[in-house]
Amino acid sequence: MVGSSSITQCLSTNQCKSGAHKCHWLAACMDLPDSDHKPRYSCKCKPGYVGNGHYCTDACEGLCHNGATCLKTGRGETRCICDRHHTGRRCETRL
Repeated sequence: MVGSSSITQCLSTNQCKSGAHKCHWLAACMDLPDSDHKPRYSCKCKPGYVGNGHYCTDACEGLCHNGATCLKTGRGETRCICDRHHTGRRCETRL
């Protein structure tokens, strides 16, 4: 309400609750305090996904090289399982 005379009349907007945000469906929306009469929120990709929150992709997508298998922990962290001929965090180095 514009021109409110009481704190009880002032309402903060919550884009996350109302669905007015632009977060990706694989992201969490976090309501932030409004600033200069403008609603604010933040988006963060869920565990196991990467991106800016407005666009999220699987963290394993394109991560491992040379036919390695990508595994995700329960916390969404990634790990490449290399074959016996490769090593490195992303199995990029031939032995």
